[in-house]
Amino acid sequence: MGDFWRRTNIVSLAYVFLVRCACIGVLLGLCFGHVACPHLTVAERNRVHLRELRLGISQQQVFDIMGQPWKTEAYTYKDTPYVVLHYLTQELVGPTPAEEDVTLVVLEHNILIGYGDYIRVLFMFLDNRL
Repeated sequence: MGDFWRRTNIVSLAYVFLVRCACIGVLLGLCFGHVACPHLTVAERNRVHLRELRLGISQQQVFDIMGQPWKTEAYTYKDTPYVVLHYLTQELVGPTPAEEDVTLVVLEHNILIGYGDYIRVLFMFLDNRL
């Protein structure tokens, strides 16, 4: 009877060890999510990386997280320089993305001030004034 319990405990310990290793692997993957993911499309990868952006980071930090944008535009409004980066976040249907296929990332003086749908509305308003 002693051998049975010893084998059961070894199997249980091995199972716990494997589960913990798997959990650590998942956590490391979440912490270092900006590492290249070859199985994801560009749009999928951009959607994942958008979650890592934080307001106030530099343009270089945005590039480090997101990579190069599909399109870049520069504006000046009331002597303030803005850079609008367009990142593909939906799969392309045609040769060029539609407006809703990209997510805008906006920098003021090379500092991230906003991204996503609300920033699109703001720039549509400002675009009429530029």
